[in-house]
Amino acid sequence: MTLSKKDLEIALSQLRPLKYYKPNLEQYPTPGDLAAQMLWVAFDDINDKVVADFGTGNGILAIGAALLGAKKVYAIDIDEDCLNVARENASDFSARIQFIHADVTEFNTKVDTVVMNPPFGLRSKQGDRVFLQKAFSVADTVYSIHAVVSESFLKAFSRDNGFSCELLFAYNFPISNIMPFHEKNRKFITVGVWRFKRLAKN
Repeated sequence: MTLSKKDLEIALSQLRPLKYYKPNLEQYPTPGDLAAQMLWVAFDDINDKVVADFGTGNGILAIGAALLGAKKVYAIDIDEDCLNVARENASDFSARIQFIHADVTEFNTKVDTVVMNPPFGLRSKQGDRVFLQKAFSVADTVYSIHAVVSESFLKAFSRDNGFSCELLFAYNFPISNIMPFHEKNRKFITVGVWRFKRLAKN
């Protein structure tokens, strides 16, 4: 691999953002440094693997996975506007990604690894649960971003579904003033990048 972590961060930070954000979908942009660090620690589960990005947004995680040598990448989003931006971003890097316009619950293709920044559940309660449930059904390894305050839920939910749950690192996620209901210019939520692994059956 010739791409460095810094090169990856620079590339992902230069992607086109979404033109506007939809509150009901909890569309918050994933910072380039967070995406790069997340994908970098997941390298062994991405390189030469089949990867799916749930709720791809502007394509940042899918494109990063492609740049790190994924064998095949699926990018799924219910919002066609997101996919249009993601396709433009992918074309800048000649990244070979299969974009799918669908709810994540409709994706049933088996993959090696899922990477995602799902809704935090701040406005759509249990939005992250839907993403995790689907990810657990199609992959043995999942890397996902969730609020650190959700730790007890994440551990219980993963255990109930036959997965281990490990916090890899924490990050102060910026919530910018991009939604009509936001009052402050910016606030931060402490999130974690979590790795979920399917447990071996006894």
